[in-house]
Amino acid sequence: MRGPCPDWERAAAIAARTLGWAQVDIVVARRFVDRLLGMAMRIPPDERAVMCFPACRSVHTWGMHYPLDVVFIDRAGNVVRLCRNVGPGRVLYCVDADAVLERAAISAASSYRRQGPCDVCGSRAS
Repeated sequence: MRGPCPDWERAAAIAARTLGWAQVDIVVARRFVDRLLGMAMRIPPDERAVMCFPACRSVHTWGMHYPLDVVFIDRAGNVVRLCRNVGPGRVLYCVDADAVLERAAISAASSYRRQGPCDVCGSRAS
């Protein structure tokens, strides 16, 4: 969390374009309640909805009903770490991150199934 507060919508949009996430709706979670609930209340899952958690280096998936794609970004919107299909009950952390993006995993939007390991750590989402 270095330097002045960036434009988080812009940083999130840069990261989304880098990942090939087309036509997403970015919501920056600035209020406590938005940060607390995150994606948990978005049922059914919508792969177009992306939540951005500024000034954040860790997230949890407790209470989730479907897997998430979790992206740690820096202040400029560069992807620092990407974990796909992260299931419920997990805690993810990245010391180099300045913000976190979450969206429903593509497989969740159509079937609620979890698939594949994390791109970085290799662990299976469970």
